[in-house]
Amino acid sequence: MKYSFVIITDNEEPEKLNRLIASIQTQKMDCEVLVSVDKDKTGRLGLLRNRGCRQAQGDIFIVIDDDMILHSDFASGVERLGDDWEVMSVRILNPDYTRFWDWKAHENGMNWLLDYGDNDSRVSLTGGFCIIRRKVFDMVQWDEARGFYQEEDVDFTQRLKKAGFVPVMNPFATITHDAPYTQRGKGVFRTD
Repeated sequence: MKYSFVIITDNEEPEKLNRLIASIQTQKMDCEVLVSVDKDKTGRLGLLRNRGCRQAQGDIFIVIDDDMILHSDFASGVERLGDDWEVMSVRILNPDYTRFWDWKAHENGMNWLLDYGDNDSRVSLTGGFCIIRRKVFDMVQWDEARGFYQEEDVDFTQRLKKAGFVPVMNPFATITHDAPYTQRGKGVFRTD
């Protein structure tokens, strides 16, 4: 098995989880789907991601929140990037087709969107999605003590870079973050 989808969920919105799984099933990918559920409602995102990845059988882990939907270009876009990567982000759209935090920089508690071609030393992966190779996960894992709004994604990205892994942006593959957000300028904001 080549790909392992590791879905993180609190099981509060099962219809979103079902939409994500349905969008995975439409892809032409040799994959397994694992669901890591926050049964105790601790919000410890790193623990959920690590737990799912530890169970995964694939060579490539697609770690994804339950409120995402894969577009029809996802599988072909991942393949199109080739093999010269170790950690990847893809285009993430909001429901209004503006960008979510797909390729961003982070410094001093602030995030801002980067252009897809930008290679900024402050790049930081979003918490809701990333693709990593098994060998990367074997060397760098998420902090299991961190929860919601505790910059678990920033911490993970910093530790990846410290270990020598440089995230890349894949503009050929697309997903939608099915949540009330929109982009304004270089920022992303809730709309509810």
